[in-house]
Amino acid sequence: MAWLFPSVIAHFSGSSILVWVYGFLYFQHRERHLGLWAWAWGFSALRLGLAIIALAGFPFPGLEQFRQLFTLFGGLFLFWGTSEFIRVKPSRIWLMGGALGMAWIYYSHHIDASFLTSNLPLFIFLGVTSIWTGVMVLRSRQLPRTGRWATGIPLTLWGLHQLNYPFLRPVVWFAPWGYMLAAILSFMVAGGLLTLYFQRVRKELSQSEFRFRTLFEQAPVGIFLHDLSGKILDANDHGCTTLGYSRMELSELSRQEIEQMIPPETFRRMRQQHPGSLGTIEGLYHRRDGSPFPIELRVREVLDWEHGPCLLAMVRDISQHKEAQGRLQEQNNLLSNVLSTIPHSVFWKDRNSVYQGCNENFARNAGLASPGEIIGKTDFDLPWKKEEAKFFRQCDEEVMEKNFPLLDLEEPQLQADGKEATVLTSKVPLADSEGAVIGILGIYNDITERRRAEEALRKSETRHKKLSHEFMTLLNGIPDSLMLLSEDHRLVWTNKGTAEHLRKDFDSLPGNHCYELWQDRSTPCEDCIALKSFSSGKSHERIQSTPDGRAWGTKVFPIKNGTGQVVSVIHLASDITEKTRLREQAERAGRLASLGELAAGVAHEINNPNGLILLNMPLIREAFEDAKAILDKQFEEYGEFQWAGLNYSEMSEEIPLLLKEMEDGSRRISHIVEDLKNFASKDPQGRTETFDFNTSVQKAVRLASNNIKRATDQFEVQYAEGFPPVQGSSQRIEQVVVNLIVNACLSLDDRSSEIRISTSTAPSGDQIILRVIDQGCGISAADLPHVTDPFFTTRRELGGTGLGLSISARIVKEHSGSLHFESTPGEGTTVSLSLPIHQKEELP
Repeated sequence: MAWLFPSVIAHFSGSSILVWVYGFLYFQHRERHLGLWAWAWGFSALRLGLAIIALAGFPFPGLEQFRQLFTLFGGLFLFWGTSEFIRVKPSRIWLMGGALGMAWIYYSHHIDASFLTSNLPLFIFLGVTSIWTGVMVLRSRQLPRTGRWATGIPLTLWGLHQLNYPFLRPVVWFAPWGYMLAAILSFMVAGGLLTLYFQRVRKELSQSEFRFRTLFEQAPVGIFLHDLSGKILDANDHGCTTLGYSRMELSELSRQEIEQMIPPETFRRMRQQHPGSLGTIEGLYHRRDGSPFPIELRVREVLDWEHGPCLLAMVRDISQHKEAQGRLQEQNNLLSNVLSTIPHSVFWKDRNSVYQGCNENFARNAGLASPGEIIGKTDFDLPWKKEEAKFFRQCDEEVMEKNFPLLDLEEPQLQADGKEATVLTSKVPLADSEGAVIGILGIYNDITERRRAEEALRKSETRHKKLSHEFMTLLNGIPDSLMLLSEDHRLVWTNKGTAEHLRKDFDSLPGNHCYELWQDRSTPCEDCIALKSFSSGKSHERIQSTPDGRAWGTKVFPIKNGTGQVVSVIHLASDITEKTRLREQAERAGRLASLGELAAGVAHEINNPNGLILLNMPLIREAFEDAKAILDKQFEEYGEFQWAGLNYSEMSEEIPLLLKEMEDGSRRISHIVEDLKNFASKDPQGRTETFDFNTSVQKAVRLASNNIKRATDQFEVQYAEGFPPVQGSSQRIEQVVVNLIVNACLSLDDRSSEIRISTSTAPSGDQIILRVIDQGCGISAADLPHVTDPFFTTRRELGGTGLGLSISARIVKEHSGSLHFESTPGEGTTVSLSLPIHQKEELP
């Protein structure tokens, strides 16, 4: 097969050249796909080299296996490199196919398979791989169109050619043409890949140049490109604006003009920078108008293809920075002056509680000659006591760990002069720009003398407070009202007895006029004894009343200054209302006793004729029944006739009703008289009996029936059944119920308002409850707690005495019961009377 030898040699030479080309590019640019392509054509060259050895007549064992392996590896590396180039991750299917291909190569030679059997699966896999690689290239939109077609179509054709290799290789006359066609397609693929590569490099280079130029022009600093003689080769817009030249004017500047703009010393320092470094120096530039300005200069030596070694200078105008530095220095000087003149001691420490500075006062307390000596020292290096130093450092750690200030902490401090001082210290955390705690700042003030003065003052205040407390306790213990009045009748001071009598807040009384509080007036009272005392300078007294009906015995005593002028008066008021009321009550009780005796006599006189009526009524009814038979016969025989001026037919129906009403009325008179006699009879307080509560309520309703009829048309009573008996005085309980009913009647505004009375047993079963519910005017929240107070009434102008509920509450309490009031102004009141149920004693 000597005629095949030239085709193989040519293919081998071309593959070797491609290995060198791709290898060279890889070592120049270190791009992975270039290395993979170099390996792909390297394996192809190795395969062709083995073919040359076989054609030269130097066969050796396994040569065909290695040729197949190199063919498989070449196809896989070409697929892998192309995937890397178009940035597509290769599927694991191809790796598995390659592994199966290697296994098939080994197995087919082991069983000594035929040429077709051995090569057909391998070249089918390689053909499909090449075709798929061509399809990936053609589908990649990121590649230029010409390069895609120039590479993808040859790859696809090469794959198709590989598919027919197992069939056409044994054809002797076609083999040279097959090798030649494979070589041509291989070189077309290699050329297409190189074309795509250089197109991409050119595009990326263009983009890189665009990005560099954009950054160059838009950089916030001036950028200049100098040759080594100092001539300006290029500059960006910011640099031109900073110096006041255009780009062309800068490139045309002479050496002398450049030296006027950039002092030679500055340019010399630029030249001294190490090649490739980006060192920073400060210098001075001059603008076109000759004005100098400070700059921060960064210089690097670069290589320019056109001009050779050059200097790239980045210039930043630091005029504002220098001005800020000057202001900062002034502030630092001011801060130093403040720290040295402030009367407090100031210090600051690092994260390890090591001192980093202090002011003059702190240095003096620590026994240091100057504040600078404190740097690097700890609290244990200063004259403080050991336990004080430990405590100071504990506080430092707490402030830094919690990142929270510690304010106004009193601490002991042993100073350098041996003085035992008390200092008031505050410590705050110091943080860096990122918020991390890097130390503490502390400030303290020596409060030793102030503490001594405060202690002396505290002892004095304690003594005076004790005396004041004793004096106030004495005055507040007086139940009477005691006030100190100014000349304009304002309260300067008062005791708590005044607040209790006025039912006002104690702290709100000073500053008010006495006539506003006591008489609810806007002007002073007529015949004011305080005014008399101011005028006469003597004591005065009198009895006066307040709008709430209370009587007061008042006395005033003048207080004079050194010249004898009255500056204020002491006003003493004693509530004598109860004494007055008790005296009136005693007189009223005497009158009530006489009235009770009179009522008993009147009841006896009424009971006698009423008894005759009750006695004669049955006889009259029987006489009418006997006469009715005769009159009915007369009516049947002669018809209608007049009887007592009325028709007999009407009278025969009305007379029985009239007789029944007369008998019922007489019996009602008898019940009322009996109840009145019982109510008015003497009932000793200690007398007890067992009685039916419902019966007592019924008697109370009958006694108050006249008040009920005058007050309302809506009256209802509900009695619970099966009530157990109650022990006590039925007469006194009736008195309480009557009082509750009368109060309910008096509270109604019109006859449509309701009064409901009900009796029931408590859920616990040990008490009975009477509820009197009215829809009257109600009681205000302020008055509700005082309704059972003696002489308290809201109807004093209507004749109320304020004794009814007070006496009722006392009677209920004597029966071990309770009265409870619930009221809403404008809606009504509910009064609940609770009494214990009588428990029968069990026989032993």
